[in-house]
Amino acid sequence: MQRLQDLSLGKKLLLYLVLFIIIPLITAAVLINSKATGALYNKTYENAIEVLKQTRFNIESMTKEIEYMSLSILSDESMQDFLRNYDHTSPLEIEIHKNRLYAAFNEPFQYLLDSRPYIDSISLNRHGRMLFQYGDMEEDGNEEFHEQAYSLKGIPFWTSVYPFKSRFKANQNKQVISFVRVINDLDTSKPLAVLKINVNESTLSKLYSDIHHWDEGTIFIVDASGNIISSSDKTQLGQSITDQKYYTQLNKQKSGYLKFSGESKDWVLFHYEVQTTDWKVVQIIPEKQLIGPVGIINLFIFAGIIICLIFGLIFSFIQHKSIVSPLKRLYIEMNKVRKGDFNVKLPITKQDEIGRVSFIFVDMIKQIQELIERVYKGQIREQESQLKALQAQINPHFLYNTLDSIRWTAVKNKDFAVSEQIEVLADLFRHVLNHGDTFTTIQQEVKHLEDYMFIQNIRHGSKIEFECTVDPELLEVAIPKLILQPLVENATQHGLEPKMGQGKIHVLITRKADEIQIVVEDDGVGMPENHICLGNMNTEGYGIRNIHERIQLTYGEGYGLNIKSEPHVGTKIVINLPWRGERSNETANRG
Repeated sequence: MQRLQDLSLGKKLLLYLVLFIIIPLITAAVLINSKATGALYNKTYENAIEVLKQTRFNIESMTKEIEYMSLSILSDESMQDFLRNYDHTSPLEIEIHKNRLYAAFNEPFQYLLDSRPYIDSISLNRHGRMLFQYGDMEEDGNEEFHEQAYSLKGIPFWTSVYPFKSRFKANQNKQVISFVRVINDLDTSKPLAVLKINVNESTLSKLYSDIHHWDEGTIFIVDASGNIISSSDKTQLGQSITDQKYYTQLNKQKSGYLKFSGESKDWVLFHYEVQTTDWKVVQIIPEKQLIGPVGIINLFIFAGIIICLIFGLIFSFIQHKSIVSPLKRLYIEMNKVRKGDFNVKLPITKQDEIGRVSFIFVDMIKQIQELIERVYKGQIREQESQLKALQAQINPHFLYNTLDSIRWTAVKNKDFAVSEQIEVLADLFRHVLNHGDTFTTIQQEVKHLEDYMFIQNIRHGSKIEFECTVDPELLEVAIPKLILQPLVENATQHGLEPKMGQGKIHVLITRKADEIQIVVEDDGVGMPENHICLGNMNTEGYGIRNIHERIQLTYGEGYGLNIKSEPHVGTKIVINLPWRGERSNETANRG
């Protein structure tokens, strides 16, 4: 997880695009395609079997009508009389009976042959002798199905397909299927003749072949023995399908579909049973042709995925160009600033969130540069200039030598008070110059303050009472030079001198946790609250403001001066400095 968090923004966006858009999109497309394909396959197969079953009505109507016709013939009284008396009647009477039968059956038979073109002929045969025929005349002596008919004792059956042998058309190439049954004597159940109704296979195939509009495959009718009795492909007539892969499974179903593989392609077989017969209507279609629409749908889904991937890549490119690249440029410039190079070159051409952040960053850097140039560097240069100017005003050696000469002259003249004052004044100058150092110890700063008050007491006498209390452990701690004397001087000049009577100045230096606290308190005339603001002090308060700014420049804005004052009560100034446990023996020994 941490490695993921540490990736660059560009890699994260690309990873998120792949994880949350591309992969879910492809997964959804695969699942939808799988479900849709399965549903479409099933719907296609169901539609195909329903289309095939539309042929059921015509085929079953044909078989029922033929069976009904056979019942009408065998139950006709004239036909029963003709067949019963055929062997006991003279040839003349037989012909008379035949003519009567033809007259009786001519109209209905002719109607059936005209309205039912699949009926090719009707015949009655006994022991190879043709007793009665209507339609296409069949030659005598054909007893191919008689044995089976007699064994079934009147139960009808359908034959396999076979070539029809015409009496008058020797070269006729016609295939027929026959409905065969024995006509029994209705009184004695004695078999009288074999009735055979021939169905023209070509005409039969027209009842179902019109629905097969596929470029490949076939549609046919197969009997219980597995022999093809009718087919759209005439080369299949009479062939057996018992050796086909699908035959066993075909016999297990009454209707439906099944799949099987051929030598070079996959096939789908649809079938249903014809009632009142042992036939099955079978249609075989190449699976590729059948599911062609599914392939088109898959192609569209695949094309959709490719388009989405292309747009995803385009989106990623645009995202990288409009988000990642600007952020990279912003990061580079920020890193330069972090290393101290404020020369920021960041072109801003957009006003979006990144553009606004870049603009604010550039503007902030400009402000920082201006602040550094105008405030920080300016103040440092100003303070350094002031300090150097002060140091340059007096040659230290000349000053020390001159004051030392004056002191010894005073000693020589036995003016010891003047000698002592000159010695203190020399110490004051020595502390101010301090070899150019900006830091000193608290002990030296207090010593400098006591020298200053020594001179002030000579000037003011007993008017000012001075007290300084220092925590001994802080004596060797280094602090900025000249931060106490200006505060005491300010208290003397502006607090105690205007006051009538005696005044007191108390300096307290202690440690408070991780800070050093210096308190300079007087009981002078005080000042109004609106004069206390360090940023708006007049020239009289310049020294105090200078100390405050020096401390903040040295230690930060969390440190500096805090002033509390009340008119006619006094003023209290608190200095807060950081306690770092540092001691400056080197500074303490200088002077």
